[in-house]
Amino acid sequence: METNSTHCIWFIDDDPDDQYLFQHALETLKAPPSLRFFFSADELLEVITETELLPDLIVLDINLPGIDGVQALTQLKHTEQFCHIPVIIYTTSQARSDLADCYRMGANSVVIKKGSYMELVHAVESLCSYWFSVVSLYRTDMDEQRNNEQSQSL
Repeated sequence: METNSTHCIWFIDDDPDDQYLFQHALETLKAPPSLRFFFSADELLEVITETELLPDLIVLDINLPGIDGVQALTQLKHTEQFCHIPVIIYTTSQARSDLADCYRMGANSVVIKKGSYMELVHAVESLCSYWFSVVSLYRTDMDEQRNNEQSQSL
């Protein structure tokens, strides 16, 4: 996926179909953010501790093999170097207890997986518009450097 954006999303979902649909929904944007996939929260937590370039946004499923999404969310939000990264829970669950757990553990939003592709496209457009155009995201020095380098190459 070619990108003109200086933003980066990490998408954690063990379902390749959900990854494919999310990627294609992002590609409908004028300037899609870069996208990195993870199939498990274990993989996410391992990589995030080893990288200097952090994502601007994490989209995280709840039902994952190994460490589940709520456990990963808790670890991210209780770790000083990652707690500033917005985490969007992306799930099929509409159970009140799941929603309460996610918000209690620090989720910035909970998005219920959509029934149609066009609903997903609209949700992705709204998410990217809000997180990348409306709010001001905190960026580390390394993130700012990446942003400046990408802006200069456009």
